[in-house]
Amino acid sequence: MHFQPMTVSQVLDNTFRSYRKNFGAIITFTLLFQGSIMLLISLLPILAEILYSDALLFLLPFIYLAYVFFLLPIFFGGITRFVSSDIQGTKLSLGDMLGSIKELFSKFTSTNAILILVVILIVIAFVIVLSMLFGIIIAGAGLSLMSINEMAASTITIVLVLVMLIITIALMVIVWLWVYMVYPVVEYEGLRNWKAIGRAIKLAYSKVWRVLGIILLFGLIYLLIALALFALLALATYAFQSGSIDWLLLLESTAFLLLSNLLSVFLAPLVPVLSVWLYRDIRARVDGDDLALKIQNGDEDTELTTG
Repeated sequence: MHFQPMTVSQVLDNTFRSYRKNFGAIITFTLLFQGSIMLLISLLPILAEILYSDALLFLLPFIYLAYVFFLLPIFFGGITRFVSSDIQGTKLSLGDMLGSIKELFSKFTSTNAILILVVILIVIAFVIVLSMLFGIIIAGAGLSLMSINEMAASTITIVLVLVMLIITIALMVIVWLWVYMVYPVVEYEGLRNWKAIGRAIKLAYSKVWRVLGIILLFGLIYLLIALALFALLALATYAFQSGSIDWLLLLESTAFLLLSNLLSVFLAPLVPVLSVWLYRDIRARVDGDDLALKIQNGDEDTELTTG
C-alpha cells in the first residue's frame, strides 16, 4: 500500500471527502450500530416515566455496556473498513458490510475490550493519585492560610481545583492520543489486542505534536459544527413550544431527543474517518522507508493515496 505524507489541510480535506463519498452507506451503518442504541438509551427514561416503571432504568447500564463492548467496535471497525476499502479502490456497499458483521466482531471486539479496560485502569489510578495529592495540598494550604486570611485560602482552593481540572483534561487528551489509531492499525496491519494498542501508541508518540495538533484542530471544527446544528435544533424546538400541557411537553422532549440523536448519527462517523487518514499520514512519516521497501519487494499491494 502506498502511504503518502499529507499536509494538515489534506488530512482534514480527505476526511470530509471520504465522508461525503460514502455518505449513504456510512450514515445507514451508523444508524444501525450506533444511533439506534443511543436513541434507546435516551428514550428509556421517558418510557419509564410514561409507564411508571423504574425497572426500565435498571436496564440502562446493561444496554450501555452492550454498546461499549459489542456494538462500538462494530461501528468503529465498520467505518474504518468503509474508508480503507474506498481508498484502495474497492467501494463497499451496505450489504457487503452487513455480510461481514461476524468478521468485524471477531476482529475488533477483543482489542476494543482490552482498550476500554486499560483506559478505565488509567483513569482510576489517576483519580486515586489526584485525590490524594488534592487532599494533601488543600489541607496544607488551607491550614497555613486560614489563620491569616480565610478568603486567600478559599481562592487557593479554587485555583487548585481549576489546575486539577486542566490536568484531567490533559490526561483525557493523552489517552485519546494513545487509542485514536488503534482501529486503523487492526484493519491495515492485522495486529490485535496488546500488539495493536502498543503499535498505535508508538505511532502516536513518534509524531506526537502533529497528531495532537490535527486532533485538536479537527475537534474544534467538529465542536463548531455540532454547536451550530444543535443551536438550530434548539431554536426550532423553542419555536414550536406549545405551552404547559404535560403530554405535549413530553412529545416535544421526545421529538428533541429523536432529532438530537439523528444529528449525532451525522456527526459520529467523522471521528473514525479521520483516524484512517491520520493513521495513513503518520505511518507514511514514521515507516516511509520500510513501506517503500515492502512495495518494491511486492510484500504489499500498491494503491494511490488522495492528496
